[in-house]
Amino acid sequence: MSDSDYHKIVDGVAIYKQKTSRFWWVNITVEDQGKKQYIKKSSKETDKEKAIEKAFEIKLLLRLKQENNIPLHDNAPTFTHITKILTENYKKKKQRSTYRTYYLHWKRLGEHFGHKRVDSIDTKDLLEFLNEFKITSDTQLTTTKTALKRLYEYCKTERLIRQFDIPEFPRIDDKEDPIGREIFSESDLAHIFNDENFDRFEKNGRKELTRSIRKIFAAYLTFLWDTGLRAGTESQSLKWKSFTLPRKVKSFESEFTFEKQRGLNLKVNEGKVSTHDRRTIPVDKSARTSLDYLAQIQSVDGIQLVIKRDERYLFRVNQNKAINFIDVFNQYKDFLKESCGYEIEGNKTLYSFRHTYITRMLMKGKDVHLVAKATGTSTAMIDKYYSKLTAIMNRNALLED
Repeated sequence: MSDSDYHKIVDGVAIYKQKTSRFWWVNITVEDQGKKQYIKKSSKETDKEKAIEKAFEIKLLLRLKQENNIPLHDNAPTFTHITKILTENYKKKKQRSTYRTYYLHWKRLGEHFGHKRVDSIDTKDLLEFLNEFKITSDTQLTTTKTALKRLYEYCKTERLIRQFDIPEFPRIDDKEDPIGREIFSESDLAHIFNDENFDRFEKNGRKELTRSIRKIFAAYLTFLWDTGLRAGTESQSLKWKSFTLPRKVKSFESEFTFEKQRGLNLKVNEGKVSTHDRRTIPVDKSARTSLDYLAQIQSVDGIQLVIKRDERYLFRVNQNKAINFIDVFNQYKDFLKESCGYEIEGNKTLYSFRHTYITRMLMKGKDVHLVAKATGTSTAMIDKYYSKLTAIMNRNALLED
């Protein structure tokens, strides 16, 4: 180095001082995740011998970081760091509802890869991630791929990585088995919809907000069970104006309840619904009773809100913030296990209410075209995922007789 005083101390460790610099700088080369990493740091020392001591201190610190899987560079684009930035940006902006799904995937990526550098993983690593979180359905794979694409686009824009650092998204040849769409057993449902369990779960909440959320959660579960709506955006975007009454109800007839409105309909406009495939479905008595309960706990006149086409959301405490029902359901499952001695086996989620609803309708002999239309799916999709399951259930029913 013509313009600097350079001294190699040992292999991989050197110090140098630019003519215009006051301090000595440390130059260290290490092998990290199969790649050579070049670390340059100021020793903040003007004395050469002290700078050498500082170089060995930095070398030791880097080794400790490697042993504890901590990024070597202070500004390294790690999954923990990048996913935190992306989720913070999501919270600051009023994004489309789809971003809630990306938010979940970014959170999972941060948890799974942690302090690994974004440019250090390959296709095999991504496949392990998909397997850990059982991401196999077409929808999940698509949203995961898009979430990853946005993550890498951010890193490229910020010049943190280069194009060739981005791994190819793995191909999933073995799609989810039809039986993989788990449904709730009769025993599961008996414990889930036990009024005493709901009541105890609510009262176990330490904060008033938690207790309010758990009250709404009880109505939310019942509504999913009675309608087959998709958990997430489709059901959580419902507003009082989403319903239409069977006949004109005068404003002074406040004694009317939803339970008595036999022709109540629900317009589904949000979530996994294309513009041309929005649907209107009838609301059965049990679901109408849930609406009466919901109006009661929110201290509102639900009928009047429907008449006025009110913009308020059904399943929210704070109108500006959606409830994370995934977390609440996981808490409820833990409560059933720890406080009631009952464990819901398998990988059943809020989506299992939809799968259970569709299976239940098919078991009752409902026309598959009507079921498909009511649930916003296709007959081909129902055939693919549910025909085998209902055949097994029918066979078991015959054996029990």
